[in-house]
Amino acid sequence: MRLPNAWFKMKKVQNFKKKRIRIVAIIILGIVVSSALLNNSCDSRLDVFNTEEEPDPSCVEADSIFAILTDAYNHNPDSAIILASELELRFENDCNNRDLVRLYTFMSELYQYRKDNPDLALEYLTKALDLTAKNSEIKFDQTFLYINVGNIMYSYQLYNEAIYIYRQIPKITDLKDRPEVMALIYNNIALSFQMSGSEDSARIYFEKTRPFIEKTTSRRIILSIQYYNYISALAYQIGDLDSIPIYFDKANMLFGGMEKVLKDYPCEYSAKLWVDTRLDFYNNKIKAWDWMAAYYLDLKQIDSAIIMFEEALSFTRVTDDCMWCPQLYSNLSKSYFAIEDYNLALQYLDSSIYYLQTKYVNYKELELAFRSKAEIFDRQGGIDKVDKNIAIADRYRDTLLTKKSSEDLMVMKIELAVKPVQLAMKNVEISRNEKVQTIENQNLLIKMLVSALLLIAIALFVYYRLYLNLKKTRFQLAQKTIENINTKRSETTTGKLKDSVEHDLLQKIESELVNKKAYLESNISLQLIADRLNTNRSYISKIINSVYKMNFNDYINKLRINEACNIICNNTDPNFTIDHLYSEVGFVGKSTFYTAFKKYTGVTPAVFFKMNNQA
Repeated sequence: MRLPNAWFKMKKVQNFKKKRIRIVAIIILGIVVSSALLNNSCDSRLDVFNTEEEPDPSCVEADSIFAILTDAYNHNPDSAIILASELELRFENDCNNRDLVRLYTFMSELYQYRKDNPDLALEYLTKALDLTAKNSEIKFDQTFLYINVGNIMYSYQLYNEAIYIYRQIPKITDLKDRPEVMALIYNNIALSFQMSGSEDSARIYFEKTRPFIEKTTSRRIILSIQYYNYISALAYQIGDLDSIPIYFDKANMLFGGMEKVLKDYPCEYSAKLWVDTRLDFYNNKIKAWDWMAAYYLDLKQIDSAIIMFEEALSFTRVTDDCMWCPQLYSNLSKSYFAIEDYNLALQYLDSSIYYLQTKYVNYKELELAFRSKAEIFDRQGGIDKVDKNIAIADRYRDTLLTKKSSEDLMVMKIELAVKPVQLAMKNVEISRNEKVQTIENQNLLIKMLVSALLLIAIALFVYYRLYLNLKKTRFQLAQKTIENINTKRSETTTGKLKDSVEHDLLQKIESELVNKKAYLESNISLQLIADRLNTNRSYISKIINSVYKMNFNDYINKLRINEACNIICNNTDPNFTIDHLYSEVGFVGKSTFYTAFKKYTGVTPAVFFKMNNQA
């Protein structure tokens, strides 16, 4: 029997469904893709302050020029100043703002570190900052410009100004992916607090450096060693002597790891980086030994202090860097003075004075050294030498006072010069905050749009699934209705044949064909059924025509197609196919099966199979 056309005119239904699926899929895909693009745009907008400029071939010449400047910086600062002045005019005439900023930065470092003129250094830093602020197209990292400004403040003991500068840097630059720079900034803030006498604030900022040190890669060990050295100095300053050995042991463990890294050269480092790292390593090692020796000296463990000072002094010979020699020789002199070995105390003190007079001129330390020398001669009974050394110390004190007056004037000039820098930093902060706020507002709108689009996509998907479930339910109801109709029809027909011979024969026919599923036999025929039931084939044909309104072959094909539909509907195997279904239900040929299937269902087996899977 043919199923109702309302449910099984599937050619039109199938075409409509395919179009509907394509439309829904395209809509959902478009929404998801546009949402992803909008969200990606939203996330990338806040990176605007951390954009790096692509390498420009025209910068090759400038790089060569700056290499020459760097060489002059190291060997002849005066010639570097002359060359830089000529380049400044050239870059200004060419409107080459990017290289002009580089030049101003170079000049500030030159005057700060090689010519000891922080006033001019600050002036050039201000020029660089103004130029980058006025020309937004210049992609130049301002971070170290600001750090240099803070360093100038620190070197002239303007600690509050230095702290202000350092604290502003994270507010006006993007440092979220630069933990090494953040560690440097917090370390400088801590040192500024320490030098200004705010030990509690210093400790807080030293602790803030730890998370950033852990995130660094190339310099983690060196930065960790520096941290323990600085915290040891702070502990010594506040009288927490018991903590110094603990910090020393932690730093000492790191020294062993760093020595292994340095042995991997040139695998891990370039030649220059290796030299710089090695020097940094030994400088920190000297600091650690010096603080530990000072700890022993305070505890009156003079022998241990002398051993530590001498080991620290041996490290200076490894690097050929005598920067620490004046302090170490002076500390050794104090140690031998404490055990009344005045000859060695005098010998080490003379070595300290030699370095202070020739390489590292420091009038304050020279004054203290000659007063210590006078004290040694006083213990030895050399009265004439005592007066002579006190007179020398007094001369250095007078020189120091004169220099101090000059420095005070310089500090006043620097305080005035830093005001524009602070104002510029404040303006940059305000401008950056406004840009960030604008971008955040735009991003909020974008995220709201993305959320709305995703909700629409979800709603469409849920609607489509509900629609498919409704189709499935209606299809199942239709099948059940058809079965009920067939059952009632059979019952009605059976009722008409009741109490007759035909009724008994009908029961036998249904038992053989339906219950025993003889229709699944490919060679089934009317004669074969008649032989099995011991009756006449004409009689069987007449009963089937009377009850089912179809001939024997159509009735067999109908039973086979119903069986095929049941197999398809009840199958749970994900690998199931309909390629050999025709033979399973008794058909000899596939084409006969397809023709019969479409006759009784209105669709091909493939369409029915897809419809059942989608439902």
